[in-house]
Amino acid sequence: MSRPPLTRSERLRDLEGVVLLQATVTARGRAEQIEVVKGLESGLANRGLAAVRRWRFRPAIGKDGKPTAARIPILVIFGLRKKGGGIATG
Repeated sequence: MSRPPLTRSERLRDLEGVVLLQATVTARGRAEQIEVVKGLESGLANRGLAAVRRWRFRPAIGKDGKPTAARIPILVIFGLRKKGGGIATG
């Protein structure tokens, strides 16, 4: 899964940050019922939602050994680069 790219305007303003989403990953690996828990300005939350809708996930495995749906948090990172040893989120 790749990070969604920033627009030229967002790059020029040095916009960066993390969008926190909550989604149900189906037994087929698709994200559904996606909600924004923490968003960013300039519509980045909407771009994060659009990106996650395109991503494919490895589904959870149930006690019976078969794929099952699960509710998970998802971080979508915009524009953050490693500076002096890593990225701190929280």
